[in-house]
Amino acid sequence: MYLHLLTEVMRLSQRDRARYVGDPDFNPDLPLEWLTSKEYAAELREMISPDRAGMSSLAEIKNNKESHETTHFSVVDGEGNAVSVTYTLNGDFGCEIVAEGTGMVLNNSMADFNVVPGLTDKSGRIGTLPNQLEGGKRPRSSMVPTVFAKEGRPELVLGSPGGRFIPNVVLQIALNCVDFGLSIRDAVKAKRIHHGWLPDYTSMEEGVANLKILTEYKKMGHKIYDDEASQQLYGIGYRPHNIGTAMCIQIDWENHVFYGSADSRSGDPSALSVEEIN
Repeated sequence: MYLHLLTEVMRLSQRDRARYVGDPDFNPDLPLEWLTSKEYAAELREMISPDRAGMSSLAEIKNNKESHETTHFSVVDGEGNAVSVTYTLNGDFGCEIVAEGTGMVLNNSMADFNVVPGLTDKSGRIGTLPNQLEGGKRPRSSMVPTVFAKEGRPELVLGSPGGRFIPNVVLQIALNCVDFGLSIRDAVKAKRIHHGWLPDYTSMEEGVANLKILTEYKKMGHKIYDDEASQQLYGIGYRPHNIGTAMCIQIDWENHVFYGSADSRSGDPSALSVEEIN
């Protein structure tokens, strides 16, 4: 089942994110080559049962919250130069300091560090070593502005705000386009899920799958975020809020048409052409 496999991929990737990922300048042992190798991908595939949910365990992470103000925009010019930009100030107006001569407000993303060393628990708090607070160190980020290219030309420009949901939002949009052949509009519009390793449950937007599929999903051992109202209505819980608000572009080089998709989950979505901007 696609939903089952997608959840397991998310769960394992988020485990490795907690285990290893932090500022590489302070993390010389980051096994980047190994983590991105086909051999390790094969190992991970072997860990996924085709019919049973895996279990997230604190024992797999040795002792060792992002806010909602993140912004993402995707831009393509008339010659096909593409930029995917995700940025955040974290709290309102960041740390309220403007870098001299730039006009840029600095963020206050210190909370993106693992601020309590050694505290990793089932609620989702992570205290692993790679991302612990140190002077001069950059905190870990969830931002994954992404450009897919083919034969040297960009075809998809993807990104979203959403804190720790961002990697899984971009993953699902990419899968919808590349593997399922959806247009960028339908790929962004499609319902989403999220698993973040810990807490060990899946958040879902309402309507992501029918009751039969979700019942099978739960029988495999997957736990779904419980919302009392939807429990009463459906017998199965849904995440009551949106997962991400992606802003993406798809380029049709054959017809030289650029398709912008502004996520309807955003309060005021819009996709503008160059003429409209001017």
